[in-house]
Amino acid sequence: MKFTSKTRYFSVILLHRLIVIIFFGTYLSFLRSVSYREFSRLIYGMMGIKRIPLPACAYSTMRKQFPVNKDESYAGFDLDKD
Repeated sequence: MKFTSKTRYFSVILLHRLIVIIFFGTYLSFLRSVSYREFSRLIYGMMGIKRIPLPACAYSTMRKQFPVNKDESYAGFDLDKD
């Protein structure tokens, strides 16, 4: 996508961040979820629907990099029984 001006580029970036905030709560929680997914792909490869908990050092590093807001809390790993 080519932009003709910086104003249009920044308006698209702001719109993207707004959409992410609406659907994922906060931008940092979105980035945290992406980092969990990409780390597990890096370590375990494509897993499909299989889920494996990450090492504690990975969780602590990602949570330090992308902290939660005051009104937010970490959900933790939840293994679906289905």
